[in-house]
Amino acid sequence: MKIIHSIREAVNKRIIQLIFISSEYNVSDLMTKIFERKDFCRLQEWILFGYNKVSLQEMVRESNETRRKRRSSKE
Repeated sequence: MKIIHSIREAVNKRIIQLIFISSEYNVSDLMTKIFERKDFCRLQEWILFGYNKVSLQEMVRESNETRRKRRSSKE
């Protein structure tokens, strides 16, 4: 079975939940996008030294709220 089908099945069974992470908090974007110096340094610091779990949960919550606001403004 291809990996995409396995992921889709896990999502449908609510085993995993995919969430949107904005570029502001997505360390993988550091390798694919151009950032202002302050944002680059913040993401670089997270890669080198990590970030605490509480901060990550707060960032995900903020990111999801921002995404919901964008969706509702489009409708």
